[in-house]
Amino acid sequence: DRRITHGLKCRTVEFNHGPPPRQRTARLPVMVDNVTTASLRRHPGSCVRDHHGSDPLNYVAALVMNIVIACSGIGISLLVTRDPRFQVSHVYALLALLFALAAAGSVFGSIFLARWSDRIGRRPVILLSLSGILVAAGLLGVVWSWAQLFVVVIAQACCLGTFWPSLEARITDGADGRQMARRLGTWGIAISIGLLPGPVIGGALSDLWIRAPFYGAALLGGLLLAVLAVAFRGEKLHDGHR
Repeated sequence: DRRITHGLKCRTVEFNHGPPPRQRTARLPVMVDNVTTASLRRHPGSCVRDHHGSDPLNYVAALVMNIVIACSGIGISLLVTRDPRFQVSHVYALLALLFALAAAGSVFGSIFLARWSDRIGRRPVILLSLSGILVAAGLLGVVWSWAQLFVVVIAQACCLGTFWPSLEARITDGADGRQMARRLGTWGIAISIGLLPGPVIGGALSDLWIRAPFYGAALLGGLLLAVLAVAFRGEKLHDGHR
């Protein structure tokens, strides 16, 4: 307001400059349980449940899965060296190529398939990939040619590459720095412990029958799948997103 004096009279003249300018504030992403609000807007069904990451069943699954892997790996090595149908020229070169392509399949599953756990949830991806692993283990018990062996092993490796990142993501969901370090350390211990009895079990089963390690791995994987399916039954579809 400005006062203007005309002789003895005084009046007030108001200068209206319009409404005050709007305060523009930057909208920064807000972290809520390791999930940004922008991420929640892109994936409205996503949420993080911290108690899923601390579930001891995660580490049991990692331990059992490494036993399954070790049984299958020992079974493959013994099968191609003892079964006459696999005795071809350059058998060891083919075995090395088989394991190399299996590693490539695992990388493919980790990069391109495991990302579905961010979209549809950890639970369905873990259960589906585990189902593929045990089905492939059962099919290894009936293969009779190198071509079939390559197809089944690569498919199993893709499922395995999908399973591990999804399980690891479920373990680390909602964890801060200290919790994440503790959980990943326990996860690594479970993996290492699973590698101890796996080759022993596979070798002992192969003494009974050359294809017994595959069926043993399929049976163990089936038991793990049943336990996880029952344990995950109470979870919502999108529990454990991102």
